[in-house]
Amino acid sequence: MQIRKIRLSILKEVESGNLTFNNDSYELSKGQFVQILKDLQEEGLIKGFHSTKDRPYLNDLRITIKGEDYLKENSKWLKTYKGLKELKNWIPFI
Repeated sequence: MQIRKIRLSILKEVESGNLTFNNDSYELSKGQFVQILKDLQEEGLIKGFHSTKDRPYLNDLRITIKGEDYLKENSKWLKTYKGLKELKNWIPFI
């Protein structure tokens, strides 16, 4: 799965209050999963993430206003991308 899609998915899960996801949900190693969450926090898109070694703790995780904006902007992109992909399936010569 593309990193961009994983980031969007994580933000959507956090926004909805579902914190039951883990590295297996995205077919990632624990280290990869922790790094993505650290990056999201460093960019100011989430707050409350912490980990020990490669063990993430999601209990206090929440999305920031900046994260909500990122989600809105990129969700539009994702919808456009999906629409173009569906169009391409209908018209194979595009």
